[in-house]
Amino acid sequence: YFVKKLIHFKFKTDEPHLIETAMAQAIKPKFFWNHKNRYETDFVAENPFYAFEVKYREKLSPADFKGLEQFKHSHPKAKTIMISKTKSQNTVPYYAIERFLEQHKIKPQQA
Repeated sequence: YFVKKLIHFKFKTDEPHLIETAMAQAIKPKFFWNHKNRYETDFVAENPFYAFEVKYREKLSPADFKGLEQFKHSHPKAKTIMISKTKSQNTVPYYAIERFLEQHKIKPQQA
């Protein structure tokens, strides 16, 4: 199921939150997704139907992909994307944060 929620971010000055805020500006999601309060994705876009997870860290673990994997299992027609600082061995498609921000001409800025 989808959890409908307007995305209202409080502006934070630490880098991971700035990156996540920039991603939300680019993706313009309508939802986040939560499965039985156990798995979640950061953003869900409807058209096209994508789920995104944003991780701004040097190393990703298998647990970082569980939300996207569960989303794909629940919604087989959806596409899932990990937006991260680093590439992983996981089969979920990966998108580099820097490339994503550059393509969408977004520059995270502090207040």
